[in-house]
Amino acid sequence: MNKADLLSYIEQIINLDEFWQVNYYLRSMKKAPHGGIIHINYPNIYLKYYPFQTWTLATDEPERIPVFMTNLVETAVKLYFECGEPDLEELLQYCYNGDNWYLGFRLLHIKPEFAEQNAEIGGTFLWSVLSNNKKIVDYFDIELKYAIYSLILVLINERAYVIKDLNEILIHEQLKKPHNKYGLTLVNDIAFMRQGFRLHDSYYLYNIFIDPSIGHPSDIMPYTFRIMVDEIENMDIYMRCDEKLAVPYSDMISTATDDSQKFFGITVNFADINKLIKKEIIVHFNPETGHKIIMIIKPDTDNGNLFYHIEIEELWNTEKMKEDIILATFIHAKYYPSSQAFTHIDFSVNQYDIETYRAKYSCAINNTGIPADKYSSIHYKVWCVEANTISISTWSKLVCATLDKPFRNLFLEMFN
Repeated sequence: MNKADLLSYIEQIINLDEFWQVNYYLRSMKKAPHGGIIHINYPNIYLKYYPFQTWTLATDEPERIPVFMTNLVETAVKLYFECGEPDLEELLQYCYNGDNWYLGFRLLHIKPEFAEQNAEIGGTFLWSVLSNNKKIVDYFDIELKYAIYSLILVLINERAYVIKDLNEILIHEQLKKPHNKYGLTLVNDIAFMRQGFRLHDSYYLYNIFIDPSIGHPSDIMPYTFRIMVDEIENMDIYMRCDEKLAVPYSDMISTATDDSQKFFGITVNFADINKLIKKEIIVHFNPETGHKIIMIIKPDTDNGNLFYHIEIEELWNTEKMKEDIILATFIHAKYYPSSQAFTHIDFSVNQYDIETYRAKYSCAINNTGIPADKYSSIHYKVWCVEANTISISTWSKLVCATLDKPFRNLFLEMFN
């Protein structure tokens, strides 16, 4: 066998649907950088490569293959034999002779006759083998499935997917039943955690578009859900629950760490929102970045009771962007002036083709024929919370926590 056989085998692995699914799982498992805060300053970032240090999966229990990866490993093992058994030494060199040597330290087993030498140099015999261009298989043993597991961990970093658009996610999703027409499931028994949530005996990762940033040092849940838990009484909460992002709770894996930083949010606690709702569309502009934020206000009635739909959406400056599509954060709420409170807040991601989005951004309907309040081609709902009374202050905190960083101050400035 030669290197061409290994490369052919690799290409077949990365074209497996199981490989896409593992990439998506790890992308959704995103860990906030040190400090616990994620700063998004460019659209579509979650569709692109979000760095994940795969070596962390082999740190504590290196031979415990995560449940969400077992199907891929088993399929790749079968594929190994179907491909004529590519050379194992070539495979191990590909995995460990470079930046991924740590995986070798965790998964390779020194042969008994070299154990004493290995101990004398503090367990670093692998470095000696690699630096002297010796064969790994002459000095170490490894079960085939762990060799292929190593290869998959390396490929996840080297060949990470760029997700094309929301359609690609929708094709792969398997939503929990029952769910409403928006794909959301009532989850009042939910237990929020840092990277996901427990629902009965299952552990679900948060949706890929949920910001996991924490609001307090060493908090156990993202800031968005901390606001809900602490400030909304008797709430109904609906989440997008993808069974492809679920594992038995006993098999959950978390890469979250204790963090000392916290999210510094913005609170708009205006007493008279009625002044605001007299307007239909409000657009606020940042002259330095070119980004805009739009608020759309529409009256409606519920059994004769007047309420307002209040929609807030990000308008990224697309002047220098080369994207085919743009994803924009969209927050919708229902406000009842009679009680001066909200009863419903939901977060969605809107997808636009770039030309429509640029026309929407320009706010020049006479020239483009596209109004600033034009709805998207795909409206992908992520979560919703409902209660009899959600305060204006709580609404403003949730809006701020959900908006990407460039739009938070713009939201505040709307009320100055």
